[in-house]
Amino acid sequence: MTVGGGRILAPDPRHCPWFHWALAARRALTLLEEHPRVDGGRLGIFGISVGGTLTWIVAGTDDRVKAAVPIYGCGWDSYPKPWDDPSEPVNEELALWRRTLAAETYAPLVRCPVFFLSSTNDHHGLLDRSFRTLDLSPAGEKRASFTPQYIHHIDREEARGLALWMDWHLKGGPRWPANPRIELQAGASAPEVRVRPADPGDVESVTVRYALSNPWPQSRHWRRAPAVPCEDGYRAETPYSSKDDTIHAIAAVKYRSGVKLSSRLVSREARFLHGTEPTLRAEPLIDPMEEIGSWYYGPAYTDPWRDDRYFEVWEGPSGERGFSLAPALFGDPMTFEIATHQLGDPQWRRKGRGALLVDVLEGRRPERLEVKAIERQWQPGHTEFRGPAVYGAARGGWVEMRMEPDGLVDAQGRKLPGWDAVDCLVFLGSSPRKSPPVFRRLRWEG
Repeated sequence: MTVGGGRILAPDPRHCPWFHWALAARRALTLLEEHPRVDGGRLGIFGISVGGTLTWIVAGTDDRVKAAVPIYGCGWDSYPKPWDDPSEPVNEELALWRRTLAAETYAPLVRCPVFFLSSTNDHHGLLDRSFRTLDLSPAGEKRASFTPQYIHHIDREEARGLALWMDWHLKGGPRWPANPRIELQAGASAPEVRVRPADPGDVESVTVRYALSNPWPQSRHWRRAPAVPCEDGYRAETPYSSKDDTIHAIAAVKYRSGVKLSSRLVSREARFLHGTEPTLRAEPLIDPMEEIGSWYYGPAYTDPWRDDRYFEVWEGPSGERGFSLAPALFGDPMTFEIATHQLGDPQWRRKGRGALLVDVLEGRRPERLEVKAIERQWQPGHTEFRGPAVYGAARGGWVEMRMEPDGLVDAQGRKLPGWDAVDCLVFLGSSPRKSPPVFRRLRWEG
């Protein structure tokens, strides 16, 4: 009998694959421990995705682990909604799974230093739940770092922390700064994030990201809020669009050593931030696409040891800027899938059946380009609508691509009813490697 995902519980949990994977990992530690070139008193582990979940189980049951880095996995996989209450009654099968093999059950046993690596929109280790798991661990040293916008991908700035963490705890390397402190409060006119990094003299940069009114972390669009120094650290304004908005904010502190630490996630309803008013207004231009930070590469690599970039900024002879792909990472032709959650942001979400537009550089038009609009991504009611790119006339070297609900259909042939529930936009296509596509000015018509 199963509870899904290989959770075999009959005749008892010892028949479950997760039990045997944990045993195999512990046997690997024994093999290392007995190797003549290994110091058996300084063993560390890390795991990716399923391995990240497994890291909690192994570190919680084997005190030979002196440092752990779970990547993406943080438990709570049997809770289908982000706000599920662990105290709600469930059937005996699910209760048995949670008691015996769920990663969050082992977090209170993890006493070695633990560094959690993930991405803000990950579907396996939900951002909001990761802090719940870290809080359960009694480890004296706990840190986290999140790559913004991505699902199941660690960018190189965050990935550097994996080796540096192991150096500190296994080889006596430099001690890391403490976790940055973060507060979300009412400012003079807009809500304000205050960040207080440890070791401020060693700080290279501070970045604040915030998302509006989306309880599902997998489909949030993370706005970048400029952080400026202030009397007690750094501050960043987080304007919002409605008193009904909830503001979710997180900060990242990058140090000259290469360490990059994320703060905790803080969330507050705008209506309780007294003295502030909504200042964001609906506007046609969603994204000039002159920078990279609002898009992510869909099937991005999950391996934190890689050091590749998917995107690059394009600049024309007259200084015009656009958004392109870095050809070094692709074959020929370049097959790509790029996506953004900006359509789900309250400032740019549109109701009804209007047209969405983007400019494509005429000389770099993809050989094939398809549009995908996703309703309620990673949520109940998840539906995908697809259709080919529709181009207009070229003007000034750019051609306008037009996206309308009637041109996008789901697997049953039903047309997109409107943009109301769309929270993810995807471009899928292919281009010659010598001519990567260039996009600019994602916008609503009119």
